[in-house]
Amino acid sequence: DDAAVFAIAKQLEGLLSGATAVKGTLAFGEAATGVAISASAEVSDLLIQAKAKALQASQEGLDPASRQALQAEFTQITEQIQTVVSTAEFNGVNLIEGGASDLNVVSGEGGETISVAANDLSTAGLGIDSLSLGSAADAMSALASISSALASTSIVSAGFGASASRLDNQSEFNTTLSNSISQGIGDLVDADLSV
Repeated sequence: DDAAVFAIAKQLEGLLSGATAVKGTLAFGEAATGVAISASAEVSDLLIQAKAKALQASQEGLDPASRQALQAEFTQITEQIQTVVSTAEFNGVNLIEGGASDLNVVSGEGGETISVAANDLSTAGLGIDSLSLGSAADAMSALASISSALASTSIVSAGFGASASRLDNQSEFNTTLSNSISQGIGDLVDADLSV
């Protein structure tokens, strides 16, 4: 009788050890996805600023000094987008740079994974890397490209949000599972000792 309870308790301890390891992988996935969410929100905010500059520059009859000033501000904004994208990294994982790979997060003891899709939010990836506000026509063209980039960024942000929610739900389940297994081990040992 003691040997059977001991064997069951050891098997449950193995499950608990696996659940603890999964907890760490889920926490990593949540953190990496959280960085991507924050960065994509910042890119979106910067695109809104860039759109405002392009809209101002689309005004016919704008004097050259004003147009140059708007171009300089626009360039600063696109450079800041590049900075955000290149620094949106968690422990070597950047989900929003060009060439990034999807992140497959181990979510179960059997090797199940939750995939977080990588998306290129660089200026090249968004198609805004060579825009000019040099003329009203250029600015109108830039405005269309920025609007498209904003729409793409919104979709990407929503995808990261959905992945974060899925990781969070799995993490909560994993915690509940770990607690149940731990309680089960304790109950088995207590029942065996009381016999």
